[in-house]
Amino acid sequence: MSAINKRAAVICISVPYPASTGTRLRSQSVIQSLIAQGYKVTVIYPRDTHESDSEIARQLGLEKAVSLPVTRRKLLMVQDYLKFFFRIKENELPYSQLRLSFCAKKILRRFQKEEMYDVVVTEYSTATVIRSYIISKFYILDTCDLMSIHNQKVRASQEALSRWEGMGDPAFLELQFSETLDPVISEEEIAELKQYDAIIAISDSEFQKIDSLHLEIPNYLISPCVATPTFEKTDYTGFPVFAYSTNIFNTQGLIHFINKLLPAIIRIIPEFKLLVTGNAPTEAVNCPYLVCLGFVNNIHDIYKSAGFSIIPTFGGTGQQLKVPEVMSYSLAVVGYHQRIDRGILSDGIEGYLANNEEEFITGVVKLWTDRELAETMGRNARKKVSLDLSQESFNSAFRTVIMSLEASVQCPEHASPSK
Repeated sequence: MSAINKRAAVICISVPYPASTGTRLRSQSVIQSLIAQGYKVTVIYPRDTHESDSEIARQLGLEKAVSLPVTRRKLLMVQDYLKFFFRIKENELPYSQLRLSFCAKKILRRFQKEEMYDVVVTEYSTATVIRSYIISKFYILDTCDLMSIHNQKVRASQEALSRWEGMGDPAFLELQFSETLDPVISEEEIAELKQYDAIIAISDSEFQKIDSLHLEIPNYLISPCVATPTFEKTDYTGFPVFAYSTNIFNTQGLIHFINKLLPAIIRIIPEFKLLVTGNAPTEAVNCPYLVCLGFVNNIHDIYKSAGFSIIPTFGGTGQQLKVPEVMSYSLAVVGYHQRIDRGILSDGIEGYLANNEEEFITGVVKLWTDRELAETMGRNARKKVSLDLSQESFNSAFRTVIMSLEASVQCPEHASPSK
């Protein structure tokens, strides 16, 4: 089959346009890489935008886009249904995974079995559902947050978090790095993972965790990529910023910052303020040292005026997407090294990777008090993104995955072990 006739389907957790933050950036990286390789791409996603499918397809250069309106209320009803009929324990299914599982069943019914694809890429582990509705030569899982959401203690707090209750629970505040870095993978989840032809990890820690499962299928590490903005940042006098979004890991990090880090910071810097975008919980809104901006239509303006970035999260892998995005705006980053790969950010060069609370506080104080240092590190960060985390580098790595899968069909004796 010639390259121009090859077809790919990308199943996303949310609409990948506009590529403003987080998972949308990753989705667009995959889509653009497939297009660059000559694939005609179909995107399948739960509707959470006013844009029409045809407009999404036009904006992204797709063959087509397919969506289904799904509300949170419907999803909670489905969750209750699953708990009642299948005796699923409280929060046994992460919300994001439940969402895609439900949407996939509804959306994929539109596809006919004779509609053949050369490759299907999905962001969450729903292989059973996907294989039931889409025929493809290869199925690839781009893990995003998958391997870091299966921690029992974190999972147990999820329902309370969704209603912004239980924030002061010591068990939630005292979660240790070792616990959040040791996710529990069930046999059912392992069986699901084995249905893929290849798995792509977004961080080295995730890559190592997948490798330790001995799935006997190819496992790849492809770092996230972002495009550097066209403007040159010149003002580093503004407050630091945390681009918050409503998920358990960001919430855990924000409450951790308020309770564990902020008291020591304001003893040194009484005038300290942190900008927080997104719909922050009540504890953050009521904190006089946090400026909660709510939903921001254009986060680019916030990054342009910020002095540097603080990312206090230590569970989940969203930082692997958030960090290069922030760095692309010439902002230094203070974060925990346990969840930010050193391949993305080097300690003392593009920001600070803290091993503990004391080092985190020290990093914040240094960048607040020395704005020339913040500017130097910020410019280093932008250079790092443009050289090592570009779409071109992502395309090269992703092309290797596709070529390896194609070679495994043509020369199975030279292929990596597979199911």
